[in-house]
Amino acid sequence: MRQVLHIFRKDVRHLRIEILICVVVLVAYLWKTIYGWSVSGALSDVPVVFSNAISALVPISWCFLIVRVIQGEALVGDRQFWITRPYEWQKLLAAKALFAGVFISFPLFVTGLVLLAAAGFPPVHYLIGLLWIQLILVVVVILPTAAVSAIASNFVKTLLWVLAIALYVAGIAFVSSIIPSSEVPVASDFAGNASAVMLIGLSAVVLLLQYSRRQIRISRLLIAGVGVVVPILIVTTPYARLVDRAYPSVATGQVPPARLDMLVAIPTSKRGIEPRIRTKEVELNFPLDASGVAPGYVAVEQGTLTKIQASDGRHWTSHWQSAFGEIWPGQPRTSVTVSVPSAFFESVRGTPVDIHISFALSLYHDANPRKITAQPGEFSVSGVGICWIDLQNSWDNSAVSCHSPLITPSLMARMESRDSTCPSADEVATLPDVTKYSWDGSDDDSPADFAINPVQYFTMSLQSLPDENGRKPSSGICPGTPLTIGTPVPVQHARVEAELDGVPLNDYAFRFSRF
Repeated sequence: MRQVLHIFRKDVRHLRIEILICVVVLVAYLWKTIYGWSVSGALSDVPVVFSNAISALVPISWCFLIVRVIQGEALVGDRQFWITRPYEWQKLLAAKALFAGVFISFPLFVTGLVLLAAAGFPPVHYLIGLLWIQLILVVVVILPTAAVSAIASNFVKTLLWVLAIALYVAGIAFVSSIIPSSEVPVASDFAGNASAVMLIGLSAVVLLLQYSRRQIRISRLLIAGVGVVVPILIVTTPYARLVDRAYPSVATGQVPPARLDMLVAIPTSKRGIEPRIRTKEVELNFPLDASGVAPGYVAVEQGTLTKIQASDGRHWTSHWQSAFGEIWPGQPRTSVTVSVPSAFFESVRGTPVDIHISFALSLYHDANPRKITAQPGEFSVSGVGICWIDLQNSWDNSAVSCHSPLITPSLMARMESRDSTCPSADEVATLPDVTKYSWDGSDDDSPADFAINPVQYFTMSLQSLPDENGRKPSSGICPGTPLTIGTPVPVQHARVEAELDGVPLNDYAFRFSRF
């Protein structure tokens, strides 16, 4: 222990300027965050550029400090002065870990306590979440940065490694974006999680290998090997099979999450408008009649797979494409957008085609509905945090913003337009009563989101579909307006089919006016 403390004190003396910079940047972030909080939940008069710069400088200053402390005893080569000292590698590594804990992890922990208290949340109730943030900090920031520092002999070469890694990650992201069926979350999560585990394990192995043996060639071979395995894993993952397995067809006698029926579009000749054709793709919008969602439930679209068959035998089948949308009870109309190749569209645009669309749907149940009443200023919401009526993020005053401790909660909310306490114009009073909904669901059950600031900010914007004449009720949320919020719980994941035969594909293309 004496040697660990000796190395630790040496590093503190040597890096006192870098430590001071990290502390100043973190204090500036703390001041910016607390000073910027207002009733609206956004920044008041803190310049946006300054705010963004400080938020970015905090992790940058941490990474810089880690590089400096690791390379205080460089691990590349065999001519360093420190290897002539009676240092044990375990104690040297322990000293570096102690340094990162004292000057990075502990200040972040204290910052979390201060921000929670300033936001009105007792910090003692959220210690487990704060410790979870510390764990993610080690895995996501400290460990990879230390591993990169351990394979570079100086700061300039570290920057070159960082640049190479950034280009590699950008290439992986590009490859992932063009792989068929990889857009649906259940498919992309598999390869993404597996790659993350491999990279975290690689960082730990490289760091231990460099401290115990200083075998830079072996470390670099390991990095190259994982660098080859990750793209192979991403390319060879059977994304379509993962989607099919996660969203099976509805069995006979089983109730589907929702019923979707395709509708016949208005003919092009009656519109006087032309389709909007991109260079490579045409966007098709298929209107749907939605039904079968019971009160207290919502069906969420996760992906679509489209098959188009022309009468002359030409056909096209998409891969699974990501889809975003909710189907609420009593919502009679919805739509789905699909991109098809321009060449295929042009070849069959005037020919009757059969359209078949498979929907990957997740059904959620409101497991804990509770009534709340909007109040002037800030008001507390059980299980959520501190909320307020947000007049900045909704054109019709139908938004509520909140501060929540540690994590953005998974929520579904609704309000009845007739219950609005806002003054309305005469034409609004003639609109039919509707239910407005908001969806912010997630299957993530981690105790905290990874962030410097443990106080999460989010907005629930309640929306409704237009009526048959395209009118939307503008009744909003004012003090005294009752709302119902709840926690969505997944109850079913299934594939639902919709089809329509003998229709012109040209009628479903997104369009623009000639003028």
